Amino acid sequence: MKKYLNIALSIALCLAGMSCVQELNEEQIVDLSSGIPVTLSVTDADWESTRSAFTPGVGIKLTKNEKIGLLYDDGSLYVGNSSYAIAASPQGGGKYDFTAPEGSLDKTWYGVVPYSRELTRAQFNNRYLLLTFPSIQFPGQNTFDPQTDILVSKPFKIDGTGAKTASINAFKRLTAPFKLQITGLDPGEKIYAVTFDYNVTASSADLNTMAGRCHYNVGTTPDDVQWAAVALPLTRTNSISAVYDEGLVAEGGCWPVWFNIRPIRIYSGKTVTVTVFTADACYKRTVDIKAGYFNTKRINSFTVDIKGSGYEKMSAISQGLFHNGMPDARVITDAPIEKTVSLTATDGVARNWDMKAYNWTASLDGGSMLPDALGFPCQIGKDGYIKLPAVAGKTITKVRLYLAPVSLTDNKDFPLYVYDGETLKHTVECVSMVNQNKGYSPGGFIDIAPDGVTDMTGMTLKFNPKINYTSAALVSRIVLFTAP
Repeated sequence: MKKYLNIALSIALCLAGMSCVQELNEEQIVDLSSGIPVTLSVTDADWESTRSAFTPGVGIKLTKNEKIGLLYDDGSLYVGNSSYAIAASPQGGGKYDFTAPEGSLDKTWYGVVPYSRELTRAQFNNRYLLLTFPSIQFPGQNTFDPQTDILVSKPFKIDGTGAKTASINAFKRLTAPFKLQITGLDPGEKIYAVTFDYNVTASSADLNTMAGRCHYNVGTTPDDVQWAAVALPLTRTNSISAVYDEGLVAEGGCWPVWFNIRPIRIYSGKTVTVTVFTADACYKRTVDIKAGYFNTKRINSFTVDIKGSGYEKMSAISQGLFHNGMPDARVITDAPIEKTVSLTATDGVARNWDMKAYNWTASLDGGSMLPDALGFPCQIGKDGYIKLPAVAGKTITKVRLYLAPVSLTDNKDFPLYVYDGETLKHTVECVSMVNQNKGYSPGGFIDIAPDGVTDMTGMTLKFNPKINYTSAALVSRIVLFTAP
């Protein structure tokens, strides 16, 4: 018999403008998942548009196309992970079809927004969610990355006989919206990557970390609305990056870079370092920051004149790998394909790249934060590589690889080797966003500059997994630092 799950949702995260701090009402959405046929009805009038995003003059909204995970508590386990937490696409009119597992209708349920295996993972034999505040994000033009606005619902029950009903009347926003306003560039310039580095070690003692993986403890009964603090981070960093596929253009005299971060306290006497990549240059500047809090109930903003006092400038171009001409991987263990592809970098020059890789696609895991990137499977014997092209008239002094939140979240044995012909020049121990022994990759990137090497032109970056794993190393953008 088909059961009906009606979830009343109110979405009121509207922000009228940017001239002052705007409060966010933490009332929001729900959703989906698992084994007896269920229809989820969403009836809120504001459930419209496309995805979770900030719209100037309108605010932050979740939409009818949002994927939402539903997990239930069977006493010692959140039954979610991959099999029970994938939202179906709406059938229209705010309705979703999904199946609830046998024996789950009398359990306590929780909603998680958005559904993404890079962001949320159920933990077996524990009563918490493992959430990822990603240190690398992919925002749009004057809006944040929709996959990084993390909310967890108040616990709820499915009630009624015959047609089942349930309601969620509150979500807890776990992320702090952060608008970094870059000024000082020439009008018409585009930004392709930005890193914001709060120069304080992310401490496990006071939980003061902008990004990383954390335990989140939720209520134990449907009436429990006491939101537990994010618990001890397994991995942590106070450095975050934004990467743009087509480039960020100026609006209103600044380049608005949006992040969602874990709420933190900013201490007095500290500094931040902001790094900006344009079409042909890297700008870096360290500035003071005032004490305060980045919190969930306002838009937190910070402005940096990137060419102000004490800034550094380096020559650099970057190559986006979102649309890289490689074949899609159909299963996670697919072997990469050797291919030469022509790609146009930020300096407008098309170059031939020799690669052994594939495209990562969202369909591989039911909720990838990055629908297209250069992928290298973590399977023994299925290694891949990137061979660096020449930059006419210049040497390549350093390479930066921007990864992606899905990149090898736990694996500790996926080295990257740098070869000059047959000679090994450099080793990166693990191409990973997360290493529980060493922390979270600062800013979500890896810098490669072999000792004693003055020019990396023509060198090969070889990805060589040592153990089998169910994920992949992903590269979304590669930066080539250059010198005359």
